[in-house]
Amino acid sequence: MTQQTIYFCDFDGTIALKDIGNELHKRFSNPQWRTPNRAYRAGRITSRECLWSQYEFFRARREEIEAFVLTHEIDSTFPEFVRWAQQQQCPIIILSDGLGFYIELLLKKYGIEGLPYFSNRAEFEGDRVRIHYPHFRADCSHQCQCGNCKPSHMEPYAEHRRVFIGDGISDRYAAREAEVIYAKGRLCDYCREEQRKFIPFDCFHDVLESERKSARQTAAAQQKQTGRRLRT
Repeated sequence: MTQQTIYFCDFDGTIALKDIGNELHKRFSNPQWRTPNRAYRAGRITSRECLWSQYEFFRARREEIEAFVLTHEIDSTFPEFVRWAQQQQCPIIILSDGLGFYIELLLKKYGIEGLPYFSNRAEFEGDRVRIHYPHFRADCSHQCQCGNCKPSHMEPYAEHRRVFIGDGISDRYAAREAEVIYAKGRLCDYCREEQRKFIPFDCFHDVLESERKSARQTAAAQQKQTGRRLRT
């Protein structure tokens, strides 16, 4: 029996062409926001600590933040991938260590509404943004300590073929739970260091073509197996 495939996708730098969180800080934060960012990249603080610290330097009102977010783009081949996955009845779940409000804005901009996602949450108070972590897991088996514990959203699907698609530092924990990894950027570096098998990609068209090929191979193998059973 074929395992159902579930696609878990990072958002910033994967679905969105840029890291929207970083772009927001470049536009609205004091330059000091880069200090916790560097500490996070060096592994000295967790993503949760980094995000909280960064937004201490952030000043902007919701309307100008949202207008800025809408100037950004997603991977132009992502909608095609979504349509194909839906035709195959393969769910897509977005896992982001960023903020949900800009995920919703950009998906709506491109007419891709209704995809489930898990992320951190922003609360707007005048020109301040407060960050909440509804999906933090202190007991994460990978000890990720991320604001949004990505592996915890994948663990319930252990009986499925779990495909993870990502590019960043926080994605390494989710990659450990996946049967198939599509990686670019820093996730590629991590997979090489850990000697984890992965498929490099530049855009979702690459993922789509690879998954189509995998589906054809699986169908051919099943057909061959069925033929053998009929002959016996």
